[in-house]
Amino acid sequence: MFDEDIGDPLMNATERIMGAFKKLERNLFPDQKFLYDNRGFAFIKKNQMQNLLKDQGVADDEIDLADFDIYDKMSDEEMEISLWKTIENIANNKTNVLRPSEMRLKRDAIFVLKPTILSPLLFTVQYGAIVLGPLILSPLAFAPPILNPSILSPWILTPGIFDPLILSPYIFSPFILGPLAFTPFILTPYFLSPNVLNPYLITSLILSPIGLSPDIMSPMAIGANILSPSVLSPPVLNPTALTASVLSPSFLS
Repeated sequence: MFDEDIGDPLMNATERIMGAFKKLERNLFPDQKFLYDNRGFAFIKKNQMQNLLKDQGVADDEIDLADFDIYDKMSDEEMEISLWKTIENIANNKTNVLRPSEMRLKRDAIFVLKPTILSPLLFTVQYGAIVLGPLILSPLAFAPPILNPSILSPWILTPGIFDPLILSPYIFSPFILGPLAFTPFILTPYFLSPNVLNPYLITSLILSPIGLSPDIMSPMAIGANILSPSVLSPPVLNPTALTASVLSPSFLS
């Protein structure tokens, strides 16, 4: 250890690794910190993992980006299954430790009480029924909800771009302070879900009837309602520009 050729590099490497983990701990998101403090572990995001490796001196060409992309698309439930399966393999003295890319995981069809907070979604298809799963402060980009019905799951302070909602009806799930752009609603009826302070840009309703869902102070520009009847859904202080209603009858709206 006192040999400069051994001790100095070893101490420098140890200091660099400890510094990387301390930096990671300082940069944990609030939900990660909560889980870490109360459960003893939390799952980090793809960019956090990449930064952790780089801070330890791992070269870019040594990082397996394919597995990182697979990991980034896994749900928390899938990550936890992968974790426990890997621990099981290690306990059984198996050398072929399970990797996320080698797993076949069954994703739950219904998610209950699964709020998404401070978790941006990028290039990920959202599917499965959601009950009591609000989306809060979680920006979306290229993350379309497909076959993703929701009940009592509001979108709050969650902007989105290029996220078409397809066959994803929602009830009691208002959009609040979450501007949307290039996000058409296709075959996506919604009821009792008012839009409040929620601007829309290049966003249309297509074959998506609405009921008891007024637009309140939610300006719209460049959009259309196409074959989308509305019932008891009046616009309130809702300026529009370059919008049209095509074969979309309204009643008390």
